Amino acid sequence: MKLKIIPEPKFTAEVEITVPGQKELGTLPLTFKYRTHAEYQEWVEGFTIKTDGEKKEYRTKLDVFPEFVDGWDLDVEFTPENIKTFLDNYTNAYPEIMQAYSRLLFESRIKN
Repeated sequence: MKLKIIPEPKFTAEVEITVPGQKELGTLPLTFKYRTHAEYQEWVEGFTIKTDGEKKEYRTKLDVFPEFVDGWDLDVEFTPENIKTFLDNYTNAYPEIMQAYSRLLFESRIKN
């Protein structure tokens, strides 16, 4: 694959998702939004929306999810209602998808 100085603004990958009650993982093809390292750091820092002394408030996963996922290959549209339904039904999906996103952006696939 020939490199470009700036990667494509979106990329697609299959993410393994824990399926409640099943031994096998499910796979979900997702389209992600690309971020540079600096953009990613700034975005993650924005998860905290209010600090009041010791108390912090965080943005919800329903707010954050469409900021880094641009679409999916499921039998339903990528809408806020369907995102909520999916994340409610697959409780481990959000952290698994977030971890996959971070790994896809920053982990090297080159073996030593």
